Amino acid sequence: YLGIGAPFISVTYSYIHIILLVFGALSITKPGSAELVLMYFLVNIFTILNDIILLGLFQPDANDGIERDGVPSKIKNTYRFALGMIILHLLLKPVICFILYRMYKNRGGDL
Repeated sequence: YLGIGAPFISVTYSYIHIILLVFGALSITKPGSAELVLMYFLVNIFTILNDIILLGLFQPDANDGIERDGVPSKIKNTYRFALGMIILHLLLKPVICFILYRMYKNRGGDL
């Protein structure tokens, strides 16, 4: 089972990204608000740190448990795909932060 309570990553990962989605949706629906974009930016920075910590803590144990003989290839492939998507998303987050910073400046924000 690789849903919200996936065995290879903490539930914290899912919850913090749900919060990130909420701030993203709010910043889109309120186009004049610089504060919502700033909150989205700050939560995105926090998720970068959170993702690095969670990958460092949980991935080695999950790798030992899933990448061994006797585990069905479907589970291994799902794990590899999910891990790849987590890493790809982590690599794209600095670009997203830059775009959010530009949006914040365009909406009249000042750091």
